[in-house]
Amino acid sequence: MNKNVQNKENNYNYCSNIGVAYELIGMLDSALYWTKKGLEPNSESHEKSEWIHVRIIEVETAMLNLTCLLIHK
Repeated sequence: MNKNVQNKENNYNYCSNIGVAYELIGMLDSALYWTKKGLEPNSESHEKSEWIHVRIIEVETAMLNLTCLLIHK
């Protein structure tokens, strides 16, 4: 892993913004990883509401998986 990334892995703003970027390009697994990673150093971010963003990504992933199942039937 890039040394600059390693230094920023404990930075809430960096991790959460990387998570949003991944979410916007449809890479939901990476989005979920980085959004959760952002909660590690600062679980009280956004007045303790960042867990909602994690849940939204989880639901997006589940909906995408369900859609894929329905299409392939």
